[in-house]
Amino acid sequence: ETGTWVDLITILPYYIGVMNADLTKDSQALVTLRVFRILVRSFRVVKVLQLGRASCLTMLGMALQRSAPFMWWLVLVLVMVMALTSSFMFYAERGDASFNFDTLYWMRDPNSSYPDAGQKIAFQSIPETLWWSVVTITSVGYGDQVPVTPWGKLVGGLTMLTGMIVV
Repeated sequence: ETGTWVDLITILPYYIGVMNADLTKDSQALVTLRVFRILVRSFRVVKVLQLGRASCLTMLGMALQRSAPFMWWLVLVLVMVMALTSSFMFYAERGDASFNFDTLYWMRDPNSSYPDAGQKIAFQSIPETLWWSVVTITSVGYGDQVPVTPWGKLVGGLTMLTGMIVV
């Protein structure tokens, strides 16, 4: 059977290298056999994909095609939820921050009880806060932007729950 011969040829370079300690890794014969092994494996992968194209991939394509309208609705709902949650988070985190025209940042009041007192807040604008919303809704949670106010934490928790429900 051809599959047996292909398997034998793909493992042959390893056993040649083991039996002949004289062959180094830079040996031309061993390099040629390794390249041949990689090519044979590549052709086997292509063969598997061609067999799968007739049944599994066709069914997957048909399922995606049938569910396309619902996917567009899901994308629309996600975009709306992300826009709303990022807007809520921006205004919730602003709290006692004021805009500093010298640095062009929203700065927390130095006498604030929050951990970022006297520093710029993490959520500088609604478009920047949109990144936080995407990361939170998709459950990635990098932690590069974290709410510090109670209202911001509430919005963050609701955003996480909304992400679990929608996605």
